[in-house]
Amino acid sequence: MRWTHWIMLLCLTTSLSAMASDNAAIVWPDGTLERTAQIIGSLDDPQPDTLQYDNNSPASLSTTTNFWVRVRFTAPVDFSIISAYAYTIDGTTSPAPCSLFVYTAIPAPGGEQALAVKSAPLPDFGWFDVNFNDTVTVTGGSDFYVVMGPVPGGPQFDTNWNPVYDNGITGDRSQISTQTKYGTYSLLGGDVMLRIGGIAGGVFTDLSAGDLANEVNGAPSYNFELGEDVLFNQVVENIGTSAVDAYVVEFSIEGPGGGSVFSEDIIGGALAAGGTATLATSNVFTPAEEGEYLARSVVLAGEDNNSENDTSWVRFFVGGNHRWYRYDDDETGDADSYLGFSVGSGWALKFTPAEYPAKITQFKINVGGNATGDFRFYMIDNATGLPAGAPLWTSTPAVVQGWNTVNVTPNVTLFEGQSIAAAYLYQTGAAMGFDNDAPNCAENAAMGIIAFQVASSGGQFFEDDGGNLLMQVYMDTSSATPPFAVIDTDVDTLDFGAAHPAWDPLVMPLWVYNRGGQDALNVTSITITPGSTAPAYHVAPTAFTVAAGDSEEVMVEFDPPIHRTWNGLLTINSNAGNNAAYPVLVRGRGDTTLPADAVQELDLPLPNQFSLSQNYPNPFNPSTQIQFSLPTSADVRLTVVNMLGQEVATLADGRFGAGVYTASFDAANLPSGLYFYRIDAGDYTSVRKMMLLK
Repeated sequence: MRWTHWIMLLCLTTSLSAMASDNAAIVWPDGTLERTAQIIGSLDDPQPDTLQYDNNSPASLSTTTNFWVRVRFTAPVDFSIISAYAYTIDGTTSPAPCSLFVYTAIPAPGGEQALAVKSAPLPDFGWFDVNFNDTVTVTGGSDFYVVMGPVPGGPQFDTNWNPVYDNGITGDRSQISTQTKYGTYSLLGGDVMLRIGGIAGGVFTDLSAGDLANEVNGAPSYNFELGEDVLFNQVVENIGTSAVDAYVVEFSIEGPGGGSVFSEDIIGGALAAGGTATLATSNVFTPAEEGEYLARSVVLAGEDNNSENDTSWVRFFVGGNHRWYRYDDDETGDADSYLGFSVGSGWALKFTPAEYPAKITQFKINVGGNATGDFRFYMIDNATGLPAGAPLWTSTPAVVQGWNTVNVTPNVTLFEGQSIAAAYLYQTGAAMGFDNDAPNCAENAAMGIIAFQVASSGGQFFEDDGGNLLMQVYMDTSSATPPFAVIDTDVDTLDFGAAHPAWDPLVMPLWVYNRGGQDALNVTSITITPGSTAPAYHVAPTAFTVAAGDSEEVMVEFDPPIHRTWNGLLTINSNAGNNAAYPVLVRGRGDTTLPADAVQELDLPLPNQFSLSQNYPNPFNPSTQIQFSLPTSADVRLTVVNMLGQEVATLADGRFGAGVYTASFDAANLPSGLYFYRIDAGDYTSVRKMMLLK
């Protein structure tokens, strides 16, 4: 075991002992041969009750290769299993996730299915907690088994993880298998620090606040500019065993001055046990002041049995550049904790500017000792979301304990759509500083991945939820022009409005610009999606080259073949560095909308037969159009009847010349339901049905 891990284990022993004090609620009867199993209520555990056997004293870890661990629990009372907590070392999100299984009997090959299952990535060091896919209730006094694996084992490197066990033992509770989860198990020399969270006593309701995320221009963002409209989405989970009829999400935002700047109560309906819902704010929040904002939501339900998991947060920053970009809650304060790791491994944080181009001029980091730093910037690959390529900037200055500021020379400039990862590779003596306080930005998956583990001296990156790392970058504005091709268009939407299938096509120009400073923009294709929309549009040209600073006119033709809506996405595929698949919305409809108070003749070629077309739209509310064609003059009667055969409207009654006509039917005063319309034109008769939906 590395010396850093021994130090952290010793420190953790003290904190765990303090955590469990004064919390024991239920213990095993006196006289048992095993150490008492406790149900505790811990401030560190999301669930109100936790079943454990370990003695809060981390002592050792198993380093056998590819093994599973199994813990036999006995519920002292009826107990509803919701989640698991385990203590591990050297976890990563890839390539070795942890899987947990709950059984009510010893698992055997081909035996009963697991009652609850969960797979989850692990932190590099410390406790992790996950909710099972199902809640399982076990009867008081009965055994159940929790199996955890697969475990790579072996020496401690960043691509392995190992469970920790304590310095005592409770009967045959904790065992290890060097085969599979169904293999032969042998006794461990201590209790695995694996705990089960849930509710003692049976049926319960527990609403949990999941991720809270903002939505700015259709995507989440920790940094954006003044005047942008923001909406928020809150995930709510019922991780209990009974449903709730209704609940409320109290949402609020605290502004840079510390006061409330926005609030909204969002009403949620019935939510079944195990159900998940996403509630969105209905009012737009538009920040009017630059600075740091803190959004909070609290999930409230009258029958909620656990209030400790009802609150979620998201911190975001408003303003352009000329400032420090960070995720921690205190720009210059001390670290809440420090973490060391293997030499050549480390952490990285993703930074995306609020405006482009952005010039990074300084880097700031908080470390736990005096040492030589190894700091790097990597470009984020937008396709994988991971740092990639050679470092854009490196620096190895001497650093001291606490905050250190390093000049970024030469400056690193980011252009439209680009982000960087600021990385710290551990050497010796200067552990990474962390901010442990909520909100923990890196653990908010709905806001996107921002934290990474670094391995192989920068050769590998893994997505991580390691916390609010105390790393910051200073972004300034820049007038630099990117050397690569940058695509732009004069509009983001082409709205053609209504066109009749028999009219001449409607044509609109779309100007495509290359805002880059050097490379040509090579457009390889322009596509219309979905496929059902493509027949209404024709684009020319679809392949061309635009020199830096130049533009190209593309003609988009709208010619709807039938009456319906033709909305889609025009995508320009190119070598653009900012967006290789640049989107433009296209909107149009094939329509024959005419004044509703008369039958109108359309200026179309004379038809060669009598016909009655399907009304459009159908279903409709409250009005629709009915088209009929006459090859010769005729006495026409067009009527509408209900399901009882009662005539409810006469749309045409008289002599009409040869031509194509459209009649409007307004059903504002009629109830929803199925209606029939009939035409009698000379010897021609036809009947069709239509649906009114209000």
